[in-house]
Amino acid sequence: MITWKNIENEQVLEKLLSQPENEETPILIFKHSTRCSISANVLDRLQRQWDTKSHEAVQTYLIKVIEERPLSNALSQRLGITHESPQLFLLKNGKLLFHASHYDISYNEVKKNL
Repeated sequence: MITWKNIENEQVLEKLLSQPENEETPILIFKHSTRCSISANVLDRLQRQWDTKSHEAVQTYLIKVIEERPLSNALSQRLGITHESPQLFLLKNGKLLFHASHYDISYNEVKKNL
């Protein structure tokens, strides 16, 4: 099961997105709508399939789009990707490796891009 961390504010988000190119730690950010059954289903499926032992180094963050709208919008703006929910972003070395939304979010796709 994934242990999700919160992104406290836009400064913390900017630090994550500005990760140095020599930083090898992958960052996974999941934008979740607490009012959407699709988002709940996709999040649940990802959590059930996640292999914690194989992906210990991955930093995992959750943004609740309803409760943290400014943070959600800042992420979309910073990456230049239209907001959707649910939405997943995988970053490494300060670069976006993979993103997907709705039922295109899958553990196998994340694993392929790690």
